[in-house]
Amino acid sequence: MNKFLQIILLICPLALFAQPGKNNDVIVTGGYTPKLVQAQKINEQPSISDTTVSRFPINYELNSRRVTTVYEVDPIKAANVKGEPLTKLYRGFAKGGFGSYTTPYAEVFYNSIRSKKSSAGVHYKHLSSSGQIDNVGYSGYSNNELNLFGKSFIKKTTLSGGIDYRRNVVHYYGFDKAKAYSQDSLNNEYWGYSLERDSIKQRYQLVNINASFSDNFPVDSNATKYKVDLNYYNYSDKFKAQENAFKVAGDVSFYFKTYDFNVKGGLDIYKNQNAIGSNNMTIFNLRPQITFSQPKWRLKAALNIYATSDTSYGFKFIPEVDFDLHLYENIIILNAGTDSRLKRITYKTLTENNPWLISDILPVNTWSPFRLYAGLRGSVSSKMAFNVRASFTPSIENQVFFVNDNSSGNLNKLTYVTDNASLFEVNGEVTWQLHEKIRFIAKADFLGYTPDNELRAWHTPTLRMSYGGKYNLRDKIWINAALLTFNKQYYREYITGEPGVVQAISRELKGIADMNLGAEYRYTKLLGMFVQLNNIFNVRYERYKNYPTQRFNVMAGISYTF
Repeated sequence: MNKFLQIILLICPLALFAQPGKNNDVIVTGGYTPKLVQAQKINEQPSISDTTVSRFPINYELNSRRVTTVYEVDPIKAANVKGEPLTKLYRGFAKGGFGSYTTPYAEVFYNSIRSKKSSAGVHYKHLSSSGQIDNVGYSGYSNNELNLFGKSFIKKTTLSGGIDYRRNVVHYYGFDKAKAYSQDSLNNEYWGYSLERDSIKQRYQLVNINASFSDNFPVDSNATKYKVDLNYYNYSDKFKAQENAFKVAGDVSFYFKTYDFNVKGGLDIYKNQNAIGSNNMTIFNLRPQITFSQPKWRLKAALNIYATSDTSYGFKFIPEVDFDLHLYENIIILNAGTDSRLKRITYKTLTENNPWLISDILPVNTWSPFRLYAGLRGSVSSKMAFNVRASFTPSIENQVFFVNDNSSGNLNKLTYVTDNASLFEVNGEVTWQLHEKIRFIAKADFLGYTPDNELRAWHTPTLRMSYGGKYNLRDKIWINAALLTFNKQYYREYITGEPGVVQAISRELKGIADMNLGAEYRYTKLLGMFVQLNNIFNVRYERYKNYPTQRFNVMAGISYTF
């Protein structure tokens, strides 16, 4: 079989080459384009879509157990924050000028620079005028003031103290010069008076020493806070009237649970002496208070305790309350309450308000056992705030009113009378500030006194209004303006009626409108110039009967920081 196959394989190639006469050339007549026939492939693993979903029930249990963890705090290196550079402080500031009515002015401040342990300083001021107001006596005045003050910071306590000296000179110029210097003895009510410049001169001197120590405002708001003040002064005049006063006052605040406790106390000792006699008075006051607070309201309840050496007042316990209600998000707050007042009207207080009083007067105490008040305060916006309050005091014992003295030798001076009175009072204030460039403030006070016996509340205007504004132009120019207005007031005068009876009548004093304008130009950071215009309306008005003020006056000067 194998041999047969081998024979066939050998014969076949011979047969192929044995075809004579054939042409083996191929002629191509067009481009060759190979084509593949589309193949249809059958998937060897076809898929079947099964819409049936199988759900297998699962049962499981949670086994709770405590896992012990360890909280480790890794120390973090404190951040090194670079603060802003401290503003350079200067030790001294001096200001001086000269104005119309022959008015020199000088003022100096000198202070220690920044320190964590202590601070100290001195202040001196002089203002005088020798100008003459028309048709009255010599009206010159002189005010001098010297202040020494300091503080020391010792651990959690601040010690502070100071010494003040003040010397003010005025003249009793409240008389008609032409009439007083007349030689007509019959029609000259000042006949026999000594009205020369030195004779009508009055000089007031004050030496005041004060000291205090207090906590340094601890960070812990629940910590006990305290403050103690000590004060002594000697006040005297040219005619040997003298007043000595010593006062110690304390204030302690602390928290107990959720309650805020505060205790205030004081002891005032006065001694007065003049040509007609002497008067001593001691007043003790203690006022414990507790405060209840909630997010929307706060209530203060206190007991005001008074004791005096004067048996007419004796020992008094007066409960007082003060309530705050936040009407709108701590922005609008309603306030109401009651209180009482025992106030010493000292010779110093009287003459600071009216320096043309006679020397031979003694101080008095005013007593208000009950006052009811209510008010509203808050902010209209971030730029505007307001505060309005009304109060009623049904009884004030020994309310003081200034009147012209009609006694012999004192017709050019004033004195005071006392009377029981009621008082309805309204106070309002609005402030508006735009950044640090513009600031405006307006105040109004209504005082409605109703005396029991006097015809009027003498020399007491019922409405006082003041407006003030400041404008800062690029820290180079400062402009300030102020307007003060009083409505009409009344003074007491005596006339002889029929049949020869002397009686008191009230007469009217016109209202007051006093406009002042000032400007300061800072030439350099250290050197500045200023000008001040007073009584721009050039109005001659009388704050007290027979005592007119200066008309329009101007002052200019320079300031220097060193």
